[in-house]
Amino acid sequence: MLQSAGDFIGNNAAGYMLVGGFIIAYTTQVLGMPKQEVLNVVTLSAVSWGFFTWMGGVLSDKSPSTTAPVPWPTT
Repeated sequence: MLQSAGDFIGNNAAGYMLVGGFIIAYTTQVLGMPKQEVLNVVTLSAVSWGFFTWMGGVLSDKSPSTTAPVPWPTT
């Protein structure tokens, strides 16, 4: 469980650094795009990411459960 939590935290941290640092700096400084437009697109993508994550959860709850093979012993 701790490894899963660490993976989740690391993935989110990398995503926030990418969006919060690189994408905004690159699009505004290198490409010369207006900062407000870039922030609007980043916000829209975050909202759509949240919506589709929620939708995937709803759809997976409605589908029949299956058992997937696990590559480690589960005793």
